[in-house]
Amino acid sequence: MTVVFCDVTGSTALGEKLDPESLRRVMSRYFDEMKSALERHGGTVEKFIGNAVMAVFGIPVLHEDDALRAVRAASDSAPP
Repeated sequence: MTVVFCDVTGSTALGEKLDPESLRRVMSRYFDEMKSALERHGGTVEKFIGNAVMAVFGIPVLHEDDALRAVRAASDSAPP
């Protein structure tokens, strides 16, 4: 099993600049994009924690390349 944990860099500063509704929309979009990237590579989102996402690879089915899948998912979801 491989665990991926990703969070938003600078989220505190972002939260100070945006009103709550705008911040909620930004974070919702981030969570949607992360979930899509992780699932595209065979991961399962376990939970959203504040401004972070935790996902697992290799559950319920273990693959020999789960660690590689996790790295690819993280790279796929990174901003350009």
